[in-house]
Formats: sequence, C-alpha cells, structure tokens
Amino acid sequence: MYYKRMVEHIINDLSDQKKRLENELPDLPEGELHVSTVNGNSFYYQYVSKSGNMKKASKQGISRDRDLIMNLVRKKYVEKALKNLDSDIDAADAFLKHYKEFDENSVMSDYIEKNPQLAEGIYYGKLTDAEWAENYARSETYKENLKNVSAQGEDMRSMGEIFIASRLEFYNIPFRYEQPLTIPDISNYVPDFTIRRPHDKKIIYWEHLGMVNDREYLDHNSQKLRRYGEYGIVPWDNLIITYNNKDGSINGKLIDAMIQGWLLI
Repeated sequence: MYYKRMVEHIINDLSDQKKRLENELPDLPEGELHVSTVNGNSFYYQYVSKSGNMKKASKQGISRDRDLIMNLVRKKYVEKALKNLDSDIDAADAFLKHYKEFDENSVMSDYIEKNPQLAEGIYYGKLTDAEWAENYARSETYKENLKNVSAQGEDMRSMGEIFIASRLEFYNIPFRYEQPLTIPDISNYVPDFTIRRPHDKKIIYWEHLGMVNDREYLDHNSQKLRRYGEYGIVPWDNLIITYNNKDGSINGKLIDAMIQGWLLI
C-alpha cells in the first residue's frame, strides 16, 4: 500500500506540473525558433506555420529581439516537457493498473482466513523491524479525517496519536498505523497502532481514545473492545488502552509508562 500511495502522489504531482505548463503555453509566442549559423555567426528566425504545415511556414528574422528568442526557447522546453509528463503519467498509471500488494497480509489473506491463529507466523522472524513497519496495507476508511501530520510525515487523526507515534519512534519500537485486523470476523476493526514488540516480536495493539466526553464514541469503542476480547485481544496480554483527559490534554508520563512497562520489558 505504501508504494501505491507513493505512486498516486507522484501522479498528482506530475498532473499539477502538467496543468501549470499547459496554462503557461497560451502566453508564449506562436511558431518556433530556427537557428542558422553562417561563418560562425548565429542568426535566429521565427517560423509560424500556416494551417499546421511547417513547409508553408512564414519566416521572420528575429536576431535582434532577445526576449522573443528566449520566449521561443521557453516554449520549446514547455512542449517537450509536456510530452515527457504525458509519458510519465501513462507509465505511472500502467504501474497502478498492474501493481499487486506484496505485504504479508495481502498475500496471505486467504490462508489467514482459514487459519487466523497463525497470522503472526507470516512475517515472524523474517522481516527486520523497519521492513515490518513499512510494508503493510493501511486502512483507507475516512481518509478525509487524517488532518494531523506526524514528525515522520504520516497522516494521523489526532494529536494523541501523534504523541504516541513520536514516543514509539523515540524508543525505536516498530509500529503500523491503522492496519486492519487480519482476523476475518473482525477485519473491519482497525486498531490505532499495531506494534511488534522488539524483544520477542509479539504483536501488541494500542487503542487511544480521545473523545472521552462523547458518550456515543465511548459506547462504540466499548463494543469494539468487547469484540476484541472475543478473539483474544485483551488488555492483560496484547492490548494497550489509553485515554485523553476530559479537557483534551494528554498524560505524557502515562504514555511513557505504558511503553516502558509493556514494550521494553
């Protein structure tokens, strides 16, 4: 998913650059520049085609008009750049058309559906912590609500999550943000953080509940946590749960205590 998102960003960037150059083109001079060299001296001409036929183009000497010469050079660049951008966008579109996810959960989804108890084994001991943290299928749900950006450039939902992510980074603990669960019956649930504990590679989930004054929000998360428990995701084993304070503030000491007590032992 990381590479797919990266190519999508590239396409958006290329499309923006293409639009910018297309908007510039109408303001550039008509025709094209021709250069003739005689006895070591360069002479410049503006060729303007008639009905798109350069063989019938009008020719005008412009050697003394530096601005026109430079603008025609700029036009040449813009036209060539637009062709390159079209080619690059087509290539990127083709990549997305043929791209197949290669993260563990995508490749092994059918297998894990039949054997959910073996989900951890598909990457156990094979990927470095950094590789594990980078290669995964991230949830695409409510992307418009990812309005905060972590220090690592990752879009996140809340400042509480950004703080937790920064502390996990500080302690070099690998994590995945908003990776859907691989257990089929509850695959629609998305923990805030999926963490691979460094010393034993055990998977720990972390849910941070921010809107503690919102009863509907808390009721929804209570149901979510009950469902977690039905499938062995429980606070006394593999689940960390933290909360904002009622005024929206975060207890940083508590976050660090959780990390040191659960993830660094």
